[in-house]
Amino acid sequence: MCVRSAACFGSSSKALTQTMTRIITQTMTQAVSPSMRDSPLPKPITFWYGDTQHFGHLGQYQRWINIIGNIADPERLFRVTFSVNDGPERALALGDDLHRLARPGDFNVEVAWDEVAPGDNTLVICATTQQGESFHASVGLVVHKDRHWPLPYAIDFADVKNLQDVVQVVDGQWRLEADGVRTTAPYYDRVLSIGDASWTNYETTVRLTVHDFTPSAPGPPTYNVTHFGVAMRWGGHHADGLQPSRRWFPLGRRESFCWQRTRVPVDGEFSLTAQATRSRSTPAGTTS
Repeated sequence: MCVRSAACFGSSSKALTQTMTRIITQTMTQAVSPSMRDSPLPKPITFWYGDTQHFGHLGQYQRWINIIGNIADPERLFRVTFSVNDGPERALALGDDLHRLARPGDFNVEVAWDEVAPGDNTLVICATTQQGESFHASVGLVVHKDRHWPLPYAIDFADVKNLQDVVQVVDGQWRLEADGVRTTAPYYDRVLSIGDASWTNYETTVRLTVHDFTPSAPGPPTYNVTHFGVAMRWGGHHADGLQPSRRWFPLGRRESFCWQRTRVPVDGEFSLTAQATRSRSTPAGTTS
């Protein structure tokens, strides 16, 4: 396979949880800016992966830097914005959106690499309630732009202390368990990204354990697909005018396991099949 980046993904569902062994993770940490402690909202803004996060320390894995978390009591909010390095404020969408944002108050800020400088950067989220109260929280972004993800690459979960030390989280909240990393709130695509634009050919082994799944059906959260697997030569979501972006295609190739209803109608009976697809619009040797 000719690839440049890879992402482990598990698409589908409020109930599909998966453990990925020999590839990733950490116990989730939550952080709230000290300035938020007197806010009328309890832990109003939570950054799931800490108040200081590192990006590019292993290499540039895809086109976005993702800052993920949750804002409490979103029904009380009138307006939410984010800014990078004192730049202009931009509207921030909150979940649930029936796609990438699973629960009320979830957010996923996409920051382009050219918006940040090597070294220390700051992202600030500001929120205003219906009553006119305002509060904010900030997260430090430590950015590296001169590194390449090492190859060969392997992860021993026994040595992992911080999830983003060994992968980059694109979607979802994950937690470390004895035998791997597992989603805490599975829904739609939950994505962990590994790889570098400098990679051309590689072979990967991923061990997956299925704990439960939601049968595929039209509409959210499965959108007729319940599957898990690995996407290769994937450059990240494409900008499509939505926040966060939803267009995940094209990609180089996808290897996945998919649940489908058995051909003979039996209530509640599904079959698990292996699938492989390749995007013809993404030539070998390029990123999507």
